[in-house]
Amino acid sequence: MNKWCCKQFDFLIGQAGEKLLSVIATDEYGRKCFQLIARPFEKDVLDEVNTALSNYSPDHTTKGGKPISIAVAMFSPLLYCPNCGKKLSKLIKKNKDEFDKLVKEHLKYSHGGTRVETNGEF
Repeated sequence: MNKWCCKQFDFLIGQAGEKLLSVIATDEYGRKCFQLIARPFEKDVLDEVNTALSNYSPDHTTKGGKPISIAVAMFSPLLYCPNCGKKLSKLIKKNKDEFDKLVKEHLKYSHGGTRVETNGEF
């Protein structure tokens, strides 16, 4: 039996912190939601990437003075399961304790406060 809505969504939650696609539970600004994350590498490698970038350019600019930008993750709030289409806010309300537990587990994978406007749909 699936913990959330379908086998694929359970799999994506289990991938939290890994490279490629995953889903995390967040409770930022009092809004409980799931977020789809795309990462080019595991979260644990981020410090190594930052060190390598600093070694290449301590002020994070090119030799011409232009800023160097590297996307280390893409976060997108989910209203519906990307696989089966279930409305996730209903699942969150139905499984509040389990969701809150996931939020604590996934805090280390969160982007730390980048606000995403959602028109209040969460």
